[in-house]
Amino acid sequence: MITYFLVQPKVEAPILENNQSCVFGQDTQISWKFSGIGKPRVTWFFNDQPLPTNDRLRVMETDDGTSILTIRQAELGDQGVYTARATNAFGEVEAKTTLSVYIKPVIKINLSASMETIEGENMILKIVAGGTPKPGITWMRNNDELTPNDRTEMTTLTLDDELYTLAILKVQPEDEGEYSAKLSNFGGSLQTDKCKVTVSSENGWPATKLKDSPLLDESEAFSLYLKLIHYMRTMFVKCKLIHADLSEFNLLLDSKNQLYVIDVSQSVEQAHPNALEFLRMDCRNVTDYFAKRYTLKTILTMQQLFNYITDPTINDSNEQAYLDKMIEQAKNLPLNETTDEVDERVFERIFIPQTLDDLCETSSKDFRQVSTILGMNETMTEARLVPKILEDENDNSSSSSSSSSSSDNDDNDSSDYASAKEEQEEQAIQKGNIRPRDESPTSKRLRKQAVKEQKREKRKTKIPKHVKKRAEKIGGDKRKRKG
Repeated sequence: MITYFLVQPKVEAPILENNQSCVFGQDTQISWKFSGIGKPRVTWFFNDQPLPTNDRLRVMETDDGTSILTIRQAELGDQGVYTARATNAFGEVEAKTTLSVYIKPVIKINLSASMETIEGENMILKIVAGGTPKPGITWMRNNDELTPNDRTEMTTLTLDDELYTLAILKVQPEDEGEYSAKLSNFGGSLQTDKCKVTVSSENGWPATKLKDSPLLDESEAFSLYLKLIHYMRTMFVKCKLIHADLSEFNLLLDSKNQLYVIDVSQSVEQAHPNALEFLRMDCRNVTDYFAKRYTLKTILTMQQLFNYITDPTINDSNEQAYLDKMIEQAKNLPLNETTDEVDERVFERIFIPQTLDDLCETSSKDFRQVSTILGMNETMTEARLVPKILEDENDNSSSSSSSSSSSDNDDNDSSDYASAKEEQEEQAIQKGNIRPRDESPTSKRLRKQAVKEQKREKRKTKIPKHVKKRAEKIGGDKRKRKG
């Protein structure tokens, strides 16, 4: 910053100050610009003592009255107050600058390349680092920032101490990963080495990724599958989160067949625009893994799993009944029909609405596929109070007469709905340019044909553009002559 001072006789000069900083070992400059009656002579002082100039400290003056002090390869001893005093025959004025020299973080003892710890024990990582001012630290696991909680403690002992520690209490398998830290201060920042932490179970064997785990028997695999899909539903319903990268690569299985979900920090919230797309991907990964590795007949299809996680009509009281019914259905199906590949591929590609605006853009063909997540029936006419599979079970247990009556009513409702739809389409065709929401291919073709006919009739009576322009020109000339 350059400041102007007007040196006038018999006026007491004000004392102005500012602060400036630089990095240790780098060059810096302090400059002030003076003006007044008669060119002033500038003298520099350091901590109120005359500043000696040398090859490292140089003073230069420009034609416009600016005095520049250059400090090459700044040292800690250069910290202090620099005063520029301008004097002429009419008086003097001073300008002061306080210079601070910062030192970038320097790591003296880095993290070790690897560390092994046992599940349930405490783990401490240590770093010794210096810098001026004292650097702040950010701890990370797998490049995700860690925050203090009831099991994670981050400490720096004293202001003068250079020891930084990360303590994790009662280590769990999900604490495995690559740990590192970033040290920062005004002088810059520095990244530490990475330390790969491996968590072993009580018998000394580390929890393995699910993809590398030993092959389980069918009952154990099915129990593991039920536990995993319950985790997925818990994350979605109670935590309002979707893992977004769930697969056998970020699931850990210990020697007691205890399952752990890792990399949860990368999860997305339900408000994310692609949240349901990520959930569909997670469902596909889980279904493919258990279907291919264990060929389980009783697992849910990808679409069934998606509906189980998102169905708002499922609650704690009917969740187990819902799963039992779905599993019973899967057992009763022939082996080659356990999963319908066509339906699965269709479900992979349909658009899943997340907002009311998205719902308006959803094709009527997709309503059946997405009605479950919305808690609606398949015709999207009313809310469903219980899951569809349990609703169907209640309907089947009713009397035959009630079923017959209900069937007749449903037929009438369907007939009324179809008639209303046809009437809506006919009205749209008559208007010519309004597209009904659930338009059939035949209606669409007739509507387009009607629009073309309207345009064709309009063109028959349309005045050519050159004739219209000529008439406007003649009319304009006549008005001018009359005027």
